[in-house]
Amino acid sequence: MAQAANDLQAGPSENIGFLHTTLCQNFLPTRRVPEETRVWETTNGSTALQIEAGRTFDTKAEQWREMPLPCGSRARLALIHLSTEAIRQQSPVIKPNRSMTAFLKKVLSREPNGQDVSEFKYQLSALGTATIRMASNGRQSQGHIVSDFDLMWLSLARTRVLWPKEFVLSREFWATLQNQAIPIDLKAITAVSHSALAMDIYLWLTQRLHRLKKPYTVYWPLLWKQFGRGYARLRDFRRKFMITLSTVKLIYPNARVSESLDAKGKSRGIILKHSPPPIPYNTKLSTDVKSRFYGQMVALLHHFHGHLVAQTYITYI
Repeated sequence: MAQAANDLQAGPSENIGFLHTTLCQNFLPTRRVPEETRVWETTNGSTALQIEAGRTFDTKAEQWREMPLPCGSRARLALIHLSTEAIRQQSPVIKPNRSMTAFLKKVLSREPNGQDVSEFKYQLSALGTATIRMASNGRQSQGHIVSDFDLMWLSLARTRVLWPKEFVLSREFWATLQNQAIPIDLKAITAVSHSALAMDIYLWLTQRLHRLKKPYTVYWPLLWKQFGRGYARLRDFRRKFMITLSTVKLIYPNARVSESLDAKGKSRGIILKHSPPPIPYNTKLSTDVKSRFYGQMVALLHHFHGHLVAQTYITYI
């Protein structure tokens, strides 16, 4: 963490990832939920997310198996991995075996061990079978993140886990991802990849702060609803949130966020102020993007929810 913070103080990395803007505002469970819980819902202002756990047919056992809800930091890394690879390759077809280990090595800053790989595959499998519904400003999309599988089953740890040889993003998700992808600093994600809450706060601030025109106070009840599922008491959540926020500010040093106090010095929430995004304006992309993508971006002016990608540069507008 200290090394990453020092590096980010010097400037953002050239290792840019992408994630859908709705998934930077509404989040998956931070930890595993009871098996009987099959649907997860979150809302944040005019955006909403619903994830429904899926099922898949095990040809060896000749029966349908219920898959879990995706959760935790590894599910978030899986979403970032799928989104980033799709945007970089400008294709909804992703072959995870080709890039998964390299991605894990990059975000973990070390060689992934067997447990890392198993949990990542487990969460990718959960994502692949889940049904996702996203709403933003009155518009809704729904379906699977992944529409097509080339299936095989692997025995991982104590359970058999679905593992596709390739993922094909659904047409609906791929279309909205191209229009609403947020650029994120993968070095920062690496630094907090141990904490789902830290990842959520970082992603939220990444898409939120640079769009603010004036200071904005978010009160604790709203923060509790957005980030604090699983905390029975607001005061416990508030303590955890502030500790985690201090960590996030180390990897997003330009974030202008502070605690809001009332006249008696009691905490009301946090104050957000306009801040430069982690990926600076006019950052040159370090990834190879197919030439046809350039033409699409220039001709159609695809906005990444406040971001415009044109040629090899990211421009916030």
